[in-house]
Amino acid sequence: MNKKLLSIILALFMCFAFFSCTKDDAEKLPAPTYPMTAEYLQESIDGLKDGYVVNDNTFYDNYTGELKGIVLGIAEKSAPEFEQAAVITNTLKNERGFGLTCISGTVGALSGEYSYAGKSYTPETSEKVIKFATKLFGGFSDEEAVYKKFQKEFSKKNTGIKEVTSEILKDKAYVNYVWRSEIDGIDCEIVFKKMSNQDTMYLYSIIFMTDREVFDEYSNGGRK
Repeated sequence: MNKKLLSIILALFMCFAFFSCTKDDAEKLPAPTYPMTAEYLQESIDGLKDGYVVNDNTFYDNYTGELKGIVLGIAEKSAPEFEQAAVITNTLKNERGFGLTCISGTVGALSGEYSYAGKSYTPETSEKVIKFATKLFGGFSDEEAVYKKFQKEFSKKNTGIKEVTSEILKDKAYVNYVWRSEIDGIDCEIVFKKMSNQDTMYLYSIIFMTDREVFDEYSNGGRK
């Protein structure tokens, strides 16, 4: 094979590789700037359901005083002091972290549905909430990427069960069902809780991280 033909083949290969990577990146869900702003979350919720307000809070690094993340509380406009859920986003070493916690289990804003006291999302009814969180974080191949794998694996694969006891709650111990998997290079964790005196488990949290080791190091007090 002569050098000219070899050069052409290599050039074509490089072009193919470049456009393949560009195409893959373009097809991924867009990722918002982190930490996520209250305005961005408000717009995202308004696209699903009116009548909810986002309360903006921030937290800082105790050592440097730098802004590390924003805690965005979600509540009905009629009762803004009673937050139904919290969205926490932060960045560490250019890695993104996201956490959605259902405080009361009545988060209608996250699925575009009306909510009422006592309603909670079960593994069978949490599809819209998981898809909403997937779109909020971005970087996945599509909004169904997480839910499809969760639905296929939960309680069968990649799911841990941990019983939690409390001296305060006494007989009100609960069990955590923790599903964890890596999708499109993103660490995913979805937790459901089941109280000892209840028959049904309910959605507690959805967590996404681009690099779990970075956030685990920070949680353990590392400052490298």
